[in-house]
Amino acid sequence: MKRASLLLLVAVTAIWGLTFVMVQEAVRATPVLNFLAWRFLLAGLVMALLSRRHWRRVTWGALGQGTILGVFITAGYWLQTFGLAQTTVDLAGFLTGLAVVLTPVLAFLLWRRATPPLVWVCAAAALLGLWLLAGTSGALSTGDWLVVGAAVAFALQLLATDVGVRGHPLAVLVAVELLATGVFSTGGALAAGVLVWPTGAVVWGALLVTALLASVAAFWLQGYAQQHATPQETATVLAAEPLFAALFSYVLQGAALQGWQWVGAGLITGSIVVLGRVAPADEGPPGLGTVVPTDP
Repeated sequence: MKRASLLLLVAVTAIWGLTFVMVQEAVRATPVLNFLAWRFLLAGLVMALLSRRHWRRVTWGALGQGTILGVFITAGYWLQTFGLAQTTVDLAGFLTGLAVVLTPVLAFLLWRRATPPLVWVCAAAALLGLWLLAGTSGALSTGDWLVVGAAVAFALQLLATDVGVRGHPLAVLVAVELLATGVFSTGGALAAGVLVWPTGAVVWGALLVTALLASVAAFWLQGYAQQHATPQETATVLAAEPLFAALFSYVLQGAALQGWQWVGAGLITGSIVVLGRVAPADEGPPGLGTVVPTDP
């Protein structure tokens, strides 16, 4: 059962890595906000339907907490998707992974939560990895910095989820979170005058994969897998997401990191793995719980 669970997690992680490529291709054919509006409205409606048996216990507190999570996720996906339109898939994958490293650091800065020395070592290694990813120019592009901003937003969402799941059905929180993101993105698309019906196989393919597979199905699969695998095992598998993003970027687009950038990518991935392996078993890895994925 554990082996099957870990294989499911690998499949989920591979799907998330693939979506980096699919979303980048889709936002070349339709405006970013239009894509995000339709993606999250679809994902939210499907998630609400699947979690309907939990809605009998819904409270205003759950709706409010889910909406707050939606604010963070909206910020994260807006920044990440706009960034993807201006950077490469492999870079975006590793930069998004910084959310795992940033989560315990932000927990210390905001609430002075106890932070083991190893966390700071991982944070320093990830920072060095970020500098190496910048390449020979020594500077990240605007798109890269947008994705770094997305990682910060995702880290804040993970911390808010840690509070929100106490006393509220997780499925309801996720449904509200997704719907709120869809509503916010729809409002942004209307304000920008870019809300249109999606057209084209590339756009619809990305919408269906990101909404149904990478969000709804991945959430349930991850939840099932984590019933049989330890948090440390889960964290180690999920740390492969940026590696899958780099793999699909190379196979489908012919793009690849160069020289020292691979060292930087390795430092970031290694930091994620170490943080997951040393997390207390009863608390789960820092920033890696059963929450909405941070794929594009």
